[in-house]
Amino acid sequence: MRNYILSITVLLMAVGCGDVDIKQGDVLYLRHKGADMPAYVYGNMASNKFMILLHGGPGGNGLEYRGGRYVEDLEKDIAVVYWDQRGQGNSRGNNYPEDLTMDLLLDDLDQLVTLLKNQYGKDINLFLYGHSWGGTYGTKYMMSEKRQAQFNGWIESNGAHDIPRLNIEAIKMFQTIGQAELDKGNNVSDWKEIVDFANGVDTLNISEDEGGQINQYGHKAGELIGELKTAGDDEFRMPFRNPVDMVSGSLTGSITANGLVESGIEDIALTDSLYKIKLPTLLLWGKYDFVVPPQLGYDAEKLIGTTDKELVMYEFSDHSPMNGEGMAYAADILRFINDHLK
Repeated sequence: MRNYILSITVLLMAVGCGDVDIKQGDVLYLRHKGADMPAYVYGNMASNKFMILLHGGPGGNGLEYRGGRYVEDLEKDIAVVYWDQRGQGNSRGNNYPEDLTMDLLLDDLDQLVTLLKNQYGKDINLFLYGHSWGGTYGTKYMMSEKRQAQFNGWIESNGAHDIPRLNIEAIKMFQTIGQAELDKGNNVSDWKEIVDFANGVDTLNISEDEGGQINQYGHKAGELIGELKTAGDDEFRMPFRNPVDMVSGSLTGSITANGLVESGIEDIALTDSLYKIKLPTLLLWGKYDFVVPPQLGYDAEKLIGTTDKELVMYEFSDHSPMNGEGMAYAADILRFINDHLK
């Protein structure tokens, strides 16, 4: 079973089992409706600035995001909450496919907010960040005015807030950028495979299998772009080893992904509802993101219902700008957070 929106591939390659080096942090456990979900809190807790990180997937985990120069910069200034969502990472308990719904996941996040405020104080400055699938999850959460009121701001990075639309936009990118790469003679066999596939898709009737193939080709296409910055020593560092067992994490993540697909996540289309978001919003996107195309970021910048919104487009990044352009990425997040304190 595919994970609909994969998370940070470079970080996934770097994590592993064995000795765990987790320093100077708190580990909280959210117990809710039959599941125990760990939240690892690292960084500058004295700052009173907390950012909940909604990881990618479905099927990822929070701590796979705790690697790279961008994290070092973030944790000097703020506390980051690396949370394993229900049925993912090191979470345990109820992740039966028949029980997995967006409503249950939204309720989980409500409880996490309560837990953090009980632990660190009702007056903490709280921000929500979602990458990839986390952008689906977070945008859905922000459809409620009551839920928005719990946060200072919303940060969406390469977020899949409209899955049918992202499939259509990905096909367009395969066709236009792919053909341009073919005309240049770059990676001809790979691009021909992708472009031929795209030309054969009826964008008015994209099947579930085609959606899965679009996702796979999206990751492949990003790797074929020569302009991308890669994660060098100055950007990417892995300061610890992830305690999530890769075998069990992959198995439970696949079960969770299956359950969420069965419950209809592939039909989530929130573009026409973005006006409901009145919270200050920062949108972060890679110019060459074929997985969740930049057009979704442009749509959100136009349609979100607040004037306090900004889109940052990283010119040399794909689906994970925190990898190749990590210093700028962290600086943009910190600037937004520090501009929206109580």
